[in-house]
Amino acid sequence: MALPMTYARRKQLRKNNGAAPVFRTEPFGRKLLTQLFQNILSLNATFAYDKQIMGDLVVFMREQAGVLALAKGHDLGGEFMSWWFDERPNTTELEHDLRLTALEAACSLALERAQAVDYVNVRSFGTRTTPAIITIIDTINAWMMEDGFGFQYQDGQLIEVTSQFAYQEVVVPALAILASPIFEAANSEFRDAFEEFKQRNYDDCIADCGKAFESVIKVIAAQKDWTDVDVNSNASALIKALYDHELIPSWMQEQMKGLRMMLMGVATVRNKEGGHGAGSVPRIVEKQLAAYQLNQTAAAIMFLTEQAGFA
Repeated sequence: MALPMTYARRKQLRKNNGAAPVFRTEPFGRKLLTQLFQNILSLNATFAYDKQIMGDLVVFMREQAGVLALAKGHDLGGEFMSWWFDERPNTTELEHDLRLTALEAACSLALERAQAVDYVNVRSFGTRTTPAIITIIDTINAWMMEDGFGFQYQDGQLIEVTSQFAYQEVVVPALAILASPIFEAANSEFRDAFEEFKQRNYDDCIADCGKAFESVIKVIAAQKDWTDVDVNSNASALIKALYDHELIPSWMQEQMKGLRMMLMGVATVRNKEGGHGAGSVPRIVEKQLAAYQLNQTAAAIMFLTEQAGFA
């Protein structure tokens, strides 16, 4: 979704000289809060009065926050607005995360509601609401991208963006491939990795990356009837099979020793940082290592599935 190329936007692009934004994950900032709130209202207004999402969104967020009311308001919309804009300089991490939860929930509720409405309306009137909701969500993503706010709503969840290039050129295509039913397990595991990253559970993020990586190879092996791979094969055996069956062609293997090290790296980082118990000394996994692992796993998935003819 491209935002309108206004004078102010053209001037800012010239000033940035095409440089990718440096992403932050907090705070929202008043301007972005306003833009996102306007789009949440647009999601709500897309539906007829008896199908609007605001009521369900407020009830859901009361439960998540553990309160009887989010804030004072003359109606549900007013309650949500008062709470949404109550961002003070000392806003806590929990309050910040609750706003992310609300944004994610609004997008998901709207998509689910649109699909339900379309099920009836397509038959009766030939009209569809889902495209309008997708357009609004694309606008939400565009505002966050332009603002340098490091999240994007992608297929049912907010994903933290660490690099604009990696997200657009690697992560999004990898998620599209994993949406195929044959990759159901890997898709779930890779999305779990993003959720753990968002929740700052970086060791679990790395472990889920490893699981997704191994699941992808097992699917490829099953589809190609490799008898030397089964559900119990470990990462080392799986990567060996890729070479033994020349999914990576033999003439490329000498030139691509670095690739094998990269593929092994997905499993190695998991084993050293995320795949085993911490023991008596608490293990601290840094955010940048988990971010690297997410991008590395996505790149490996893209390469292998393209080589296997799935992409």
